[in-house]
Amino acid sequence: MSYLYPMNFMKKAMAKQVSRTRAAYENMLQMLAPYGKKELCRLMGIGYGGFFEDNCDLEISCPTLLIIGEKDITGKVKAYNKAWSKNTGFPLVTIPNAAHNSNIDNPKAVNKAIEEFIASIG
Repeated sequence: MSYLYPMNFMKKAMAKQVSRTRAAYENMLQMLAPYGKKELCRLMGIGYGGFFEDNCDLEISCPTLLIIGEKDITGKVKAYNKAWSKNTGFPLVTIPNAAHNSNIDNPKAVNKAIEEFIASIG
C-alpha cells in the first residue's frame, strides 16, 4: 500500500504521526530524507513484520524502564507498553506533551525519567 502514496506526502505523514513538536517533526523528516521509496517501504515491512514474531517468552533480566509519549498514537505502542509494564512490573513513565519520539518532543522529561530510574537501581 505504501507504494501508492507520493513519497513527499508519505514522509510528511510519517513525521507528523510520530511527533508532537516542530523540532521532532523536523528531526523525523531529516531522518527520512536519505531514503528512497523502495528502501523506505522495505524498512517499514521489516518493522511491521517484527510485530508478528512471537516474543511471549522473552525474559529481560536487567533493570528495564519503559517510556511512552502521552500523545503517542503509533500503532498499539501505548497499549503494548501498558500491558508489558503490568505483566512484568517494569516501571512505565509517560512523557507529557510528547508523541512517539518523546526524546525529541520533550527531552528534559525523558532525561529526568532516565536519571531517576538509574538512581533508583543504585
